[in-house]
Amino acid sequence: NLSVLSSGRATSTGSGISAYTDLPGDQTLPFLHIESVNASGFGRNGIEVVSGAGASGFQDVTIKFVATWDNAMNGILTYAPLAGAHRNVYVGYSKSFNNPGIESSESTGNGIVLGGVQGAIVERNVVSGNGTGALGVHGPIGVWAYYSSDVRIQFNESFNNRTAGWADGGGFGLDVGVTNSTMQYNYSHGNDGAGLLLAGGFDAADHAHNIVRYNISEN
Repeated sequence: NLSVLSSGRATSTGSGISAYTDLPGDQTLPFLHIESVNASGFGRNGIEVVSGAGASGFQDVTIKFVATWDNAMNGILTYAPLAGAHRNVYVGYSKSFNNPGIESSESTGNGIVLGGVQGAIVERNVVSGNGTGALGVHGPIGVWAYYSSDVRIQFNESFNNRTAGWADGGGFGLDVGVTNSTMQYNYSHGNDGAGLLLAGGFDAADHAHNIVRYNISEN
Protein backbone atom coordinates (compact mmCIF):
# COMPACT_ATOMS: atom_id res chain seq x y z
CA ASN A 1 0.00 0.00 0.00
CA LEU A 2 2.76 2.42 -0.96
CA SER A 3 2.80 5.04 -3.68
CA VAL A 4 6.38 5.69 -4.76
CA LEU A 5 6.32 8.99 -6.64
CA SER A 6 9.08 11.15 -8.08
CA SER A 7 9.42 14.73 -9.23
CA GLY A 8 8.71 13.71 -12.81
CA ARG A 9 10.48 11.85 -15.56
CA ALA A 10 12.11 15.01 -16.92
CA THR A 11 14.06 15.64 -13.71
CA SER A 12 14.29 12.21 -12.07
CA THR A 13 17.32 10.01 -12.83
CA GLY A 14 16.36 6.84 -10.98
CA SER A 15 13.76 4.07 -10.84
CA GLY A 16 10.84 3.78 -8.46
CA ILE A 17 11.55 0.34 -6.95
CA SER A 18 14.85 -1.33 -7.85
CA ALA A 19 16.09 -4.78 -6.84
CA TYR A 20 19.71 -5.06 -7.98
CA THR A 21 22.45 -7.63 -7.52
CA ASP A 22 26.03 -7.70 -8.73
CA LEU A 23 27.22 -10.49 -6.45
CA PRO A 24 30.07 -12.53 -7.96
CA GLY A 25 29.93 -16.27 -8.55
CA ASP A 26 26.51 -16.52 -10.22
CA GLN A 27 24.62 -16.34 -6.92
CA THR A 28 20.83 -16.55 -6.81
CA LEU A 29 19.02 -14.55 -4.15
CA PRO A 30 15.72 -16.12 -3.00
CA PHE A 31 12.33 -14.45 -2.60
CA LEU A 32 11.37 -11.02 -3.82
CA HIS A 33 7.75 -9.96 -3.37
CA ILE A 34 6.38 -6.60 -4.54
CA GLU A 35 2.63 -6.17 -4.09
CA SER A 36 0.02 -3.40 -3.99
CA VAL A 37 2.27 -0.46 -4.84
CA ASN A 38 2.32 2.38 -7.37
CA ALA A 39 5.45 3.77 -9.03
CA SER A 40 5.23 6.91 -11.13
CA GLY A 41 7.25 9.84 -12.47
CA PHE A 42 10.73 8.31 -12.62
CA GLY A 43 13.42 8.95 -15.22
CA ARG A 44 14.13 5.25 -15.69
CA ASN A 45 11.76 2.40 -14.74
CA GLY A 46 8.78 2.09 -12.45
CA ILE A 47 9.79 -1.32 -11.07
CA GLU A 48 13.00 -3.11 -12.05
CA VAL A 49 14.68 -6.41 -11.15
CA VAL A 50 18.25 -6.25 -12.41
CA SER A 51 21.35 -8.43 -12.49
CA GLY A 52 24.62 -6.63 -13.08
CA ALA A 53 26.96 -9.60 -12.97
CA GLY A 54 26.88 -12.78 -15.06
CA ALA A 55 24.18 -15.25 -14.06
CA SER A 56 23.59 -13.80 -10.58
CA GLY A 57 19.95 -12.96 -10.10
CA PHE A 58 16.74 -13.37 -8.14
CA GLN A 59 14.53 -16.42 -7.64
CA ASP A 60 10.84 -16.64 -6.71
CA VAL A 61 9.96 -13.11 -7.78
CA THR A 62 6.35 -11.92 -7.46
CA ILE A 63 5.09 -8.58 -8.76
CA LYS A 64 1.32 -8.17 -8.51
CA PHE A 65 -1.42 -5.62 -7.97
CA VAL A 66 0.94 -2.81 -8.94
CA ALA A 67 0.53 0.23 -11.17
CA THR A 68 3.38 1.91 -13.05
CA TRP A 69 2.83 5.00 -15.18
CA ASP A 70 4.59 8.11 -16.49
CA ASN A 71 8.05 6.58 -16.11
CA ALA A 72 10.47 7.59 -18.85
CA MET A 73 11.85 4.21 -19.88
CA ASN A 74 9.65 1.24 -18.87
CA GLY A 75 6.86 0.27 -16.51
CA ILE A 76 8.04 -3.14 -15.21
CA LEU A 77 11.38 -4.62 -16.29
CA THR A 78 13.68 -7.54 -15.55
CA TYR A 79 17.19 -7.51 -16.97
CA ALA A 80 20.25 -9.76 -16.81
CA PRO A 81 23.41 -10.00 -18.95
CA LEU A 82 22.89 -13.76 -19.27
CA ALA A 83 19.76 -15.75 -20.03
CA GLY A 84 18.08 -17.48 -17.11
CA ALA A 85 19.62 -15.42 -14.33
CA HIS A 86 16.19 -14.69 -12.80
CA ARG A 87 14.05 -17.74 -12.06
CA ASN A 88 10.41 -18.36 -11.29
CA VAL A 89 9.02 -14.89 -11.96
CA TYR A 90 5.34 -13.94 -11.64
CA VAL A 91 3.86 -10.65 -12.87
CA GLY A 92 0.10 -10.42 -12.50
CA TYR A 93 -2.99 -8.27 -11.97
CA SER A 94 -1.11 -5.05 -12.69
CA LYS A 95 -1.42 -1.94 -14.85
CA SER A 96 1.34 -0.27 -16.81
CA PHE A 97 0.47 2.77 -18.89
CA ASN A 98 1.80 6.00 -20.38
CA ASN A 99 5.47 5.07 -20.03
CA PRO A 100 6.68 6.90 -23.15
CA GLY A 101 10.24 5.69 -23.69
CA ILE A 102 13.19 7.76 -24.87
CA GLU A 103 15.57 8.01 -27.80
CA SER A 104 17.93 5.12 -27.10
CA SER A 105 19.78 2.17 -28.61
CA GLU A 106 17.94 0.04 -26.04
CA SER A 107 14.27 -0.87 -26.17
CA THR A 108 12.29 1.58 -24.04
CA GLY A 109 8.64 2.54 -23.76
CA ASN A 110 7.59 -0.98 -22.76
CA GLY A 111 4.76 -1.80 -20.39
CA ILE A 112 6.14 -5.12 -19.11
CA VAL A 113 9.39 -6.60 -20.42
CA LEU A 114 11.14 -9.73 -19.13
CA GLY A 115 14.78 -10.33 -19.99
CA GLY A 116 17.07 -13.05 -18.65
CA VAL A 117 14.27 -15.12 -17.09
CA GLN A 118 13.88 -18.87 -16.70
CA GLY A 119 10.30 -19.77 -15.80
CA ALA A 120 7.73 -16.97 -15.72
CA ILE A 121 4.00 -16.29 -15.78
CA VAL A 122 2.69 -12.91 -16.93
CA GLU A 123 -1.09 -12.78 -16.58
CA ARG A 124 -4.17 -10.63 -16.00
CA ASN A 125 -2.33 -7.36 -16.69
CA VAL A 126 -3.60 -4.31 -18.58
CA VAL A 127 -1.01 -2.33 -20.54
CA SER A 128 -1.76 0.76 -22.63
CA GLY A 129 -0.49 4.01 -24.09
CA ASN A 130 3.20 3.22 -23.81
CA GLY A 131 5.97 3.99 -26.31
CA THR A 132 4.95 7.45 -27.52
CA GLY A 133 8.53 8.75 -27.15
CA ALA A 134 10.47 5.56 -27.91
CA LEU A 135 12.86 6.22 -30.78
CA GLY A 136 15.53 3.70 -31.74
CA VAL A 137 16.33 0.56 -33.68
CA HIS A 138 14.72 -1.54 -30.93
CA GLY A 139 11.16 -0.35 -30.44
CA PRO A 140 8.71 -0.82 -27.58
CA ILE A 141 6.09 -3.54 -27.10
CA GLY A 142 3.31 -3.66 -24.53
CA VAL A 143 4.21 -7.07 -23.02
CA TRP A 144 7.15 -9.18 -24.19
CA ALA A 145 10.14 -11.35 -23.32
CA TYR A 146 13.64 -11.88 -24.72
CA TYR A 147 16.57 -14.17 -23.85
CA SER A 148 14.23 -16.19 -21.64
CA SER A 149 12.71 -19.66 -21.47
CA ASP A 150 9.52 -21.24 -20.16
CA VAL A 151 7.57 -17.99 -20.17
CA ARG A 152 3.77 -17.98 -20.26
CA ILE A 153 2.07 -14.73 -21.29
CA GLN A 154 -1.68 -15.14 -20.87
CA PHE A 155 -5.00 -13.38 -20.20
CA ASN A 156 -3.53 -9.90 -20.68
CA GLU A 157 -4.85 -6.85 -22.54
CA SER A 158 -2.44 -4.61 -24.45
CA PHE A 159 -3.80 -1.64 -26.39
CA ASN A 160 -3.01 1.76 -27.90
CA ASN A 161 0.72 1.26 -27.53
CA ARG A 162 2.89 3.36 -29.83
CA THR A 163 6.35 3.84 -31.25
CA ALA A 164 8.06 7.12 -32.16
CA GLY A 165 10.26 5.38 -34.73
CA TRP A 166 9.91 2.67 -37.36
CA ALA A 167 10.33 -0.31 -35.00
CA ASP A 168 7.73 -2.31 -33.08
CA GLY A 169 5.00 -0.50 -31.14
CA GLY A 170 3.13 -3.78 -30.81
CA GLY A 171 0.94 -5.57 -28.30
CA PHE A 172 2.72 -8.80 -27.34
CA GLY A 173 5.99 -10.44 -28.30
CA LEU A 174 8.31 -13.40 -27.89
CA ASP A 175 11.58 -11.95 -29.12
CA VAL A 176 15.16 -13.06 -29.69
CA GLY A 177 16.44 -15.88 -27.51
CA VAL A 178 13.01 -17.06 -26.28
CA THR A 179 12.40 -20.82 -26.12
CA ASN A 180 9.71 -23.18 -24.84
CA SER A 181 7.29 -20.34 -24.21
CA THR A 182 3.58 -19.71 -24.78
CA MET A 183 1.50 -16.66 -25.65
CA GLN A 184 -2.20 -17.42 -25.19
CA TYR A 185 -5.62 -15.89 -24.40
CA ASN A 186 -4.37 -12.32 -24.84
CA TYR A 187 -6.24 -9.36 -26.33
CA SER A 188 -4.28 -6.89 -28.44
CA HIS A 189 -6.00 -3.92 -30.06
CA GLY A 190 -5.21 -0.51 -31.51
CA ASN A 191 -1.42 -0.82 -31.37
CA ASP A 192 0.96 0.77 -33.88
CA GLY A 193 2.82 -2.47 -34.56
CA ALA A 194 2.13 -6.19 -34.64
CA GLY A 195 -0.54 -7.49 -32.33
CA LEU A 196 1.40 -10.73 -31.78
CA LEU A 197 5.11 -10.84 -32.61
CA LEU A 198 7.57 -13.71 -32.96
CA ALA A 199 11.06 -12.39 -33.70
CA GLY A 200 14.30 -14.28 -34.08
CA GLY A 201 17.62 -12.45 -33.94
CA PHE A 202 20.68 -11.99 -36.10
CA ASP A 203 23.08 -13.43 -33.50
CA ALA A 204 22.05 -17.09 -33.83
CA ALA A 205 20.42 -17.08 -30.39
CA ASP A 206 17.88 -19.83 -29.82
CA HIS A 207 14.29 -19.08 -30.78
CA ALA A 208 12.35 -22.33 -30.83
CA HIS A 209 9.50 -24.41 -29.46
CA ASN A 210 7.22 -21.45 -28.85
CA ILE A 211 3.41 -21.57 -29.04
CA VAL A 212 1.02 -18.76 -29.98
CA ARG A 213 -2.67 -19.69 -29.65
CA TYR A 214 -6.14 -18.47 -28.67
CA ASN A 215 -5.29 -14.74 -28.89
CA ILE A 216 -7.24 -11.88 -30.42
CA SER A 217 -5.44 -9.18 -32.41
CA GLU A 218 -7.67 -6.33 -33.56
CA ASN A 219 -7.15 -3.03 -35.40
